[in-house]
Amino acid sequence: MEQEKILEAEIAELSKAIEDKRSALAAERGALPPEREVVHQVVSDYVGPKITSAPAQIADDYLNTLDEVSTAKVNTLIATIGERGFKQAITAAKQESPFVLDAFHDALVSHLYEELKSRGVVK
Repeated sequence: MEQEKILEAEIAELSKAIEDKRSALAAERGALPPEREVVHQVVSDYVGPKITSAPAQIADDYLNTLDEVSTAKVNTLIATIGERGFKQAITAAKQESPFVLDAFHDALVSHLYEELKSRGVVK
């Protein structure tokens, strides 16, 4: 039950960060940015900048090219979100290699985007 409260609080924090980032980017660009880009930038604020230069929109393709060990590590880190919250998952991911951290970053964007979309935070 405590974990659910932590996760809900983190989702609320993310929702606010996404709203703020969306507004800032819209003001900067004069138009609303793509929702996935907003989520990507907010996740980058928590995780840190991506190490590779792969665009966010090809993240799913990138994740499909991982070796089995890296895929297992990323999947374990993503599973940690439900158990301990995304901040703890990020902390654990930062202990991994830069390659795994980068892959986790992409997977986290995809995971959070879908969750936030189901909650109506993003379209």
